[in-house]
Amino acid sequence: MGPEIIATCSVAVRELVSRLQALDYPVDPMLVACVDVDNAIAALEESGTGVPPALAEVWRQIGGISLVDLDHYRHMAFWEERLGGDGGVFACDGVVVEAPNDEAWIGYVLDLFDEQADIGQTPGFPISPDALHKDNTSGGGPYEIVPDGGDPWMASLREFSWNAPVRPTSAPPGSAPDLVSYLRTAILECAGFPGLLGTAGFEPLRRELTQGLPVF
Repeated sequence: MGPEIIATCSVAVRELVSRLQALDYPVDPMLVACVDVDNAIAALEESGTGVPPALAEVWRQIGGISLVDLDHYRHMAFWEERLGGDGGVFACDGVVVEAPNDEAWIGYVLDLFDEQADIGQTPGFPISPDALHKDNTSGGGPYEIVPDGGDPWMASLREFSWNAPVRPTSAPPGSAPDLVSYLRTAILECAGFPGLLGTAGFEPLRRELTQGLPVF
């Protein structure tokens, strides 16, 4: 595991985004390059909490990712039309990885660290709204990446669960995958939308979107 895996992940994510764009998927931009990422990481690490290397590499090589429209939720109409009212969907749960592209986000994370410390919780980096918030519904707290002191590359997701009608076959046991395992399953098996896996309306498109993506 290392930067070379994230490099392949970057190729897969960019190809998936290109395929979604070809379908006129109404989210733009889906990728935003990080500016001054090393300075941003240094500012975050002034708190004493190191940025997990997998997350840092995603920021460096891919940037921020958002396969849902968190401002206007235009993706919801797209999936409603594509899925034909499939009743098994909890939320599309499109992949989002927030990135330190402005001082306000860095300040938000540092404030969150303080709140986590106040309740005796291990610091975690918020990377995404939960599945319900992504679809404009009140839900829980954000998905967070929690550093792993034993193996920094194995920092895992907190406040996460696989909510699709079918659990991905490539998902590791439990509901706290490390970041690379999460992205591997979410991109290569779920075509970027883990919440839609197992729905009849999504399956043909899922196969089309994931066909031949580079494995990482």
